[in-house]
Amino acid sequence: MSGKSIDEVTFMAVIWVCQTMTFSFVFVRLAFQYCIDRHWHINDMLILVGWLLSLGNGIVWSTVYKQMFQVLLLSPGATDLSSIPANIGWIEQRYLRGQLASYLLSYTSLWFIKLSFIFFFRKLGNRYRAQRILWWVVLVLVIACYGVTLGVLDYACELSSLEDSIELCTSAHSIWYERVSLKIATSMDIVSDAAIIVLSGNVMWKVQINWSKKLALIGVSFLTGFIIVIALVRLLLSVSGEGILNPAWLVLWNAVEICVAVIVACLASFWTFYIKFKRPSCDPNKRRHRFPNGNYASLETPILLEEGISESNKVKSMTYHEWF
Repeated sequence: MSGKSIDEVTFMAVIWVCQTMTFSFVFVRLAFQYCIDRHWHINDMLILVGWLLSLGNGIVWSTVYKQMFQVLLLSPGATDLSSIPANIGWIEQRYLRGQLASYLLSYTSLWFIKLSFIFFFRKLGNRYRAQRILWWVVLVLVIACYGVTLGVLDYACELSSLEDSIELCTSAHSIWYERVSLKIATSMDIVSDAAIIVLSGNVMWKVQINWSKKLALIGVSFLTGFIIVIALVRLLLSVSGEGILNPAWLVLWNAVEICVAVIVACLASFWTFYIKFKRPSCDPNKRRHRFPNGNYASLETPILLEEGISESNKVKSMTYHEWF
């Protein structure tokens, strides 16, 4: 078995600590957004669906984690084979089906969060043809990466019976394919994150605001880089050693990556909340003048309005109506 072992308590604790943390961030984000606009945007719904899918992933492992650790005892030299329960066939089948469900839920959850990033920047720079094309290219690329990630899963192993799993899950070819598929999935994860960084960085670079705010905004978009770091850590730790990959570590790092992705997506929104509320006005008329219509096509609008664009710069830069 590749990689160091992890005990059941630590395994479940990490999964549900991550779930609790992401719930807090998503709840605060949605609550603030509803207080501002009295409705949610597409990117808010995407992050909510992504979190619900990650919750489903946590529930799946809460029901099958014991079977997973029992199956791990089958690794050579790990235990006396005489102590293996008589219903090991049912145990392994339940574990493999749960693992497949987990892969589908966790990867779909992660990609919904990626889509929330893309739609977060949907209308910024929409007036420019190049930016519109770039947005669609990134959207198609991210969806294609999702398709490749699901396409390389070892369905033959995950859907096999106990008898067939010996050949389909533990053979030299299966072990090789498992490592290759993990590397491909991680590559798709990194490529899609890099595309989102290019999309967000490009549009933020075009915004006509002072350099301090521009660098801060670009820094927010580059928070996506933390997700790439987690993906690389997951790959390096999971493929360390030889033999079959330790599924507990794969599940654990998938949960951590989703947790980081949700937190980063929410932090990007919290910056806009800060911009809007850091200079509150007691006069409702002034607040309505400062934030037109009190309803924003996206959360980035307060950032663009915060700087203020003079009449003399309208030709050179984008006004509120040009952006939205």
